[in-house]
Amino acid sequence: MISKIKGFNHLKGGLNKQWPIKKDISYAYQCDVMQKIGYTINDLNDLLDNIDKTSQKDVVYIVMLASWIQEAVKSLFACYPKEICKNFAYADEDLLNEGRQYLEAIRSFICAHPLKTNRHPEYGFDGTEICVDIRFETKMSLMFGIDKHRYIDFDGIHDGKNDKSDFYLYCYSKKSKKKLEFANYIGCSYSDIYKVADLYIKKVICFDGYLNKLKRKEFLKQNEQIR
Repeated sequence: MISKIKGFNHLKGGLNKQWPIKKDISYAYQCDVMQKIGYTINDLNDLLDNIDKTSQKDVVYIVMLASWIQEAVKSLFACYPKEICKNFAYADEDLLNEGRQYLEAIRSFICAHPLKTNRHPEYGFDGTEICVDIRFETKMSLMFGIDKHRYIDFDGIHDGKNDKSDFYLYCYSKKSKKKLEFANYIGCSYSDIYKVADLYIKKVICFDGYLNKLKRKEFLKQNEQIR
């Protein structure tokens, strides 16, 4: 069962402070970014109510929602000068980086470049795979020799079938010289996609707590060149 992503109801107020934001960025813009993140969290959580009844369009939508959170969080941190962020540390940064690479790989293969994704070889997308379709079951057709299962997660691509897969990317490998000889399925899990979004939101919540502890006078005294 996938848990809903924690919202911003319990922020400590650090992100409400205006003084830490870059001089050339308005507080209103930062609020717009936060609102975008909040709406996207709600959209992802609403989809969980019927996650077992999703369609192909829902798969694309869920991937894009998670990508919107990724981009919005990146934009949020860009609102603050490096001097503000230099002492901030997020305990799950390494795991988040793995999740970011995973999300970018499946977004590229499913949404952006289904006919030619070559920037994510660690996930099997080295330019030789074509994403033909998104499916929710893998009824193999022996007459076409479709008998290969793989699955992807944060650690990359693996051979075999993962019973936790929620949907499958029906693919065709251009390495084969015989038509459909290398047709195969790549299993994906909603839990991994939601995990990436959740890690980004937890980073924002952690950053809010960090900003809440920052004292303006002390910071400005130590960084007089900033303000």
